[in-house]
Amino acid sequence: MQLSGLLKRLSPTREQLWYSIPFFFIIQKCFRENLPLLDFWWHLKMGQVILENGAIPRTDIFSFTAAGKVFVVQNWLAETILYAVYALGGEKILLLFNTAVFFAVIFILWRISRSLSHSTWASVFATMVVAVCLPVNIRPQIFSFLLFALFYWILSSWDAGGFKRIYWLPILVVAWVNLHGAFVLGLGLMAIFLAVEAIHLRVTTVAGEYADRRRIVHLGAAFMLSLVATLANPEGYGIYRYIGTVVNDASSRLFVSEWQPPHIMELTGILLFFFPFFLTAITLILSEKQPRMIDLILFTGFALFGLTAMRNCAWFQLIATPILARHLPSIPWKSMLVCWGSDLKRNSLFSLSPGSGNVQRINLAVAGLLVFLVLVKSPLWRNLQGEGLLDSQTPVGAADYIEEHNLKGNTFHPQIYGDYLLWRLWPQQRVFFDGRVHLYGEEFVRAYFRIYEDSDWEDRLKKSKIRYVLLEKPQESDEGKGLVGRIGRSRNWKKIFEDSRSILWERLTPID
Repeated sequence: MQLSGLLKRLSPTREQLWYSIPFFFIIQKCFRENLPLLDFWWHLKMGQVILENGAIPRTDIFSFTAAGKVFVVQNWLAETILYAVYALGGEKILLLFNTAVFFAVIFILWRISRSLSHSTWASVFATMVVAVCLPVNIRPQIFSFLLFALFYWILSSWDAGGFKRIYWLPILVVAWVNLHGAFVLGLGLMAIFLAVEAIHLRVTTVAGEYADRRRIVHLGAAFMLSLVATLANPEGYGIYRYIGTVVNDASSRLFVSEWQPPHIMELTGILLFFFPFFLTAITLILSEKQPRMIDLILFTGFALFGLTAMRNCAWFQLIATPILARHLPSIPWKSMLVCWGSDLKRNSLFSLSPGSGNVQRINLAVAGLLVFLVLVKSPLWRNLQGEGLLDSQTPVGAADYIEEHNLKGNTFHPQIYGDYLLWRLWPQQRVFFDGRVHLYGEEFVRAYFRIYEDSDWEDRLKKSKIRYVLLEKPQESDEGKGLVGRIGRSRNWKKIFEDSRSILWERLTPID
């Protein structure tokens, strides 16, 4: 009897198991991530610089090619948080922190989906879709995902008749404007809800029906306070000029992959945009429930926004999740299943019946398996097994060599190496090029590519006073080709380091 009672208390219900699937999946997905090579390490170094010096740099301090150029450190709060987390326990703690943030994002989306759909299976399915599709690499943008989800939750609660949480939005904006540039999307989300409420109020008034004007007054006040709150940053109103500069930067739009539109023939484009888009669109078409104006405007607006660049697709995923959950239960599944000749009982998958002791044991075994699968991929376990937590291309060996031999002088390297090199070697070494493409500009990026392509590569390197060249080690079939082949055949350079990832050369002739 005691064992039976303990089993009953420990065993989750089938509903709880289904609820847990998106959360186990997002944890597993985050645990499998490595620290990215590009657009991460420079943020971590900036956080270290800010915390150690107690000041935010106003110009570029990391490169020798853009040294002294005005550079706005808009993400300063995110960078200091990330470095503070790193200082607590290194890479593994950072990955655990990243996992916690995405767990919170999925939880918030599940709460919104559950409240709108009143359906277990629909909320689970919708949050599972976003858990599969959402990019989870660690960078300051993760804070925007969390805050955007919080904004959506609070605005959805307001739309359902709640006023209390609406004044949390300006407080959140104070943090958001110092964490990441996507705070403007939070303002945009508020503006959409405000505009739809204004339309609804106008239609209701014209129809001679009672309209509660307190709703729009409260949201309007929260919106105005949020606009004022955006000024609580080191740049003041100049933050909008910076956001405009980054968004309209020609070099990013031309050369950075995440700024390109999603492509329907590529897996990345399908996962980021087209799968959630068509799934939600078809659901809206098949649903017997009339879509709300707010849902249609949010779906259409953020779908168009997602089509502009792959980096914008995540916002559409977050918006589409509750809309998908709300309309899934309203699809005439019974008639469709009869049409297809199936007697599948959908609700049986989510039965709340306690079941027999065997069912309880099975549920407990499934829960245990899910926990085991998560634990074996946790950063702590991977660390114990000697598995690296860095991207496989990270030039750890080359950075070690440069640091140990105290090499001085300008180094030419691939852009993807720049972030990690400045993290490891600054201020001993400054980098040629890193992930801050908008800092360098289109002309510089084109000149960078010409070093790889043109026959006058040595003159170009000499112009930048390059003493060392660090390149990715090519595949055996590509040895002797490209810049690696040309520098290997030149008498002006000597190979001083080589490992499985990269090769380092030193100039033999004087620079001047």
